[in-house]
Amino acid sequence: MQQQGLGYIYGFKGTGIQAGNPHFEIGAAFPEMASQYGLLSGPAFSISYAIAGIFMGLLVDKYNRKNLLAGACIIWSLTQIISGSTSSFAVMIGMRFILGLFVSMVEPAAFSLMGDYFPP
Repeated sequence: MQQQGLGYIYGFKGTGIQAGNPHFEIGAAFPEMASQYGLLSGPAFSISYAIAGIFMGLLVDKYNRKNLLAGACIIWSLTQIISGSTSSFAVMIGMRFILGLFVSMVEPAAFSLMGDYFPP
């Protein structure tokens, strides 16, 4: 079992049919999270993404898009770092929820900036 943990540190991705299977990867690294994979991959992200997406377009119209985009990318990166370093299910759900909020801010800001920088 110890060797398997070291394998994940060095990027081990399963073998054969299990290679790249996210349910296998999570089950091998965090057995307590394997049963709740559906919650992590679906509603924890998509509910906050869908609801916040309505309001983030308004926020992008009112404030500086470059600053909002920079802040969203920084917080997005921080949620990924925390998600990768935790073994707590509650923290993982929280980080996925926060990630959904800030990914929904990135898209309207980025599309708006691209529209300004590149002519039709």
